[in-house]
Amino acid sequence: AVVSTQSTGIIADEITIHSERICKYREVKCALCSTGVRLRMMEAHQRSWCAKRLVKCPNDCRERITAEQLSKHRENCASRLITCENMCRRIQARFLDDHMIVCPGRIVECETCGEEMKYKYLPAHLNMSCPARHVECESCGNEMKYKQLPEHMHLYCPGRYIECETCGKEMKYKELSVHMFLHEICQTMKLLMIMLLSFAIYYYYFFSKLGYDLPFFIQK
Repeated sequence: AVVSTQSTGIIADEITIHSERICKYREVKCALCSTGVRLRMMEAHQRSWCAKRLVKCPNDCRERITAEQLSKHRENCASRLITCENMCRRIQARFLDDHMIVCPGRIVECETCGEEMKYKYLPAHLNMSCPARHVECESCGNEMKYKQLPEHMHLYCPGRYIECETCGKEMKYKELSVHMFLHEICQTMKLLMIMLLSFAIYYYYFFSKLGYDLPFFIQK
């Protein structure tokens, strides 16, 4: 006997075969995730929705993982972009260790004074602000640590300017010994002049009272 159907127009005893083997609307299990999916949607399911489908990591790490593992993979992916802990740039996680060795924002210690700072500030620190950097005294040319310069300029530099306590003249310290020697000569000359004058006065009165002729060097 033949039984007709309005929906498919196929022979009744073939319905079972059609629904189980041929019908595109029948539900079948996905070979990847075992989820029941209509046959006509299987290709789209395995391409776009299946949790077990293989997908490429968006970080371009070249790994293919299942879609359900993608979120966890992205959290630990070696190619994910992360921000350097010194906030200098974004970099792939796999390069972070190498980057930290040369990172301009890494903390370093000045080998001269021991102060800690970011590496990018170290050159300026060494050239301009390090108290232990070596500098040359502009007055005498001696080299010393910068922190020693004020004391050197105030107390020890032979080229520093000082004031003569005797006459008030300003000069370099290295010139003071010659200057003071000249003062001593002047003082000696003054003493000699006073002694000669005293000698002349004494003889003037001595010879004049005795009625002797005055020596030639004090005669009027």
